[in-house]
Amino acid sequence: MGKVSHLAQASKQSCDALKTWLLQNPEVDRAVLIEDVVGTLSVAIWGKYEKSPAVALSLPEVGGRFWSGRIFTITEPSENIGVEPLLGLGKELMQTAQPVSEANHKLWIAHRFRSRGGWFSIPQHSIWNIRNGPSVVVFYSYKGGVGRSTALASVAIQLARDGQRVALVDADLDAPGIAASFLPEGAALPEVGVVDYLLDSMTEANLDPTPYSWTCRRPELTGDGEIVVIPAGKLDPNYPARLSRLSFDPEPGTAQEHFSTLLKRVKDVFNPTWILVDARTGFTDMAAMTLTGIGHLHIVFGRGSKQTWQGLNIVFDHMGRQRLQFGLPQSECLLVHTMVPREEVGNQLHELFKEAAWECFSDHYYADDEDAKKSGLYDFAWTINDADQDGRAPHQSIRVQYYSGLADFSDLVQVSDRLVQEPGLIALTTRIREWSKEQLISSEGDIP
Repeated sequence: MGKVSHLAQASKQSCDALKTWLLQNPEVDRAVLIEDVVGTLSVAIWGKYEKSPAVALSLPEVGGRFWSGRIFTITEPSENIGVEPLLGLGKELMQTAQPVSEANHKLWIAHRFRSRGGWFSIPQHSIWNIRNGPSVVVFYSYKGGVGRSTALASVAIQLARDGQRVALVDADLDAPGIAASFLPEGAALPEVGVVDYLLDSMTEANLDPTPYSWTCRRPELTGDGEIVVIPAGKLDPNYPARLSRLSFDPEPGTAQEHFSTLLKRVKDVFNPTWILVDARTGFTDMAAMTLTGIGHLHIVFGRGSKQTWQGLNIVFDHMGRQRLQFGLPQSECLLVHTMVPREEVGNQLHELFKEAAWECFSDHYYADDEDAKKSGLYDFAWTINDADQDGRAPHQSIRVQYYSGLADFSDLVQVSDRLVQEPGLIALTTRIREWSKEQLISSEGDIP
């Protein structure tokens, strides 16, 4: 093999070299390959070793020009070598490190980052036990323009027409819009919203979310229920400047922490039955913030393009395999195939989508049955055998057909009946209701 030319290539070759080195040095408790922000590779090592891995890592076909020559020897206690945080430098590294597969938790990789830290942080538990509050349902799509916000609006209306109070939080801060759909035609958005709440929280804790919201009580839209709407904020010329002041890295005092506080205050002040969160697309900071595990259920939307699956493979790996490696169950999710044509070609496309979904979930989300038994997660995690026999497993996608009339409207009331009559959107809301009931029953036992 010739010399490496790219950081990604050097990182892979260095991991392979470290796997071999660890086998030759059994007294080493752990090694962490560090991808630094300046595009170089370093290594941190816990435990005793005689021969340094530096020579192997510096080879042109391994680390090459990307090898920094830096090896950090960690002398802090390491009795709990699994995922327990260590002190000092070791703790800092392990806050973002991820185990390398087939290395028995002895080899990890730490990505040093300037942004998007939520994609590398240690997974979280849900914001509260589902027994103790409303279900938090996050609506996410890897790409935009797939009908995510339309589906969220439909779910919110259906739940409100059940006579329930629904809270809708617009967390798509880079391209907000869904909140305006619930205003009467011609009405103005409030002056403040999520962005303002996060900024104001920097100087005062536990703010009342009421001034940042309004309540939609329109019988022709919500029936006997109501929808408490918290918009992203007012899109005036200063909105980008307000947004630019927020950091969504998973650190104390950042907007991610304040967003969790916002959800808790929405729960306490409005006492909703549901909290629906419209998330940002792609691999943005905002997407990471809403997919770190704070939600109870994640509705993931997509079409059948190759680009969509390339992105969703990473997303489901983040929600599935990576959590399993930390000894946690996968994040709960449902998959929705959107904008499916009504003709026969739609049936064919949906069959192809289901095949791709099974492949994606098998590789990136579902646990191997034997591994789940060994880790103690067999009763809590989705396994391949479970999913293969359960018609409501997460990869069993819900099909939502395309309807051109939903592409353009000035008032949500104009299309509300269509929104609650579309079979796929009815099926989605039904699955969400059923999932919530199942969770309330199963939550009598605690997850590990």
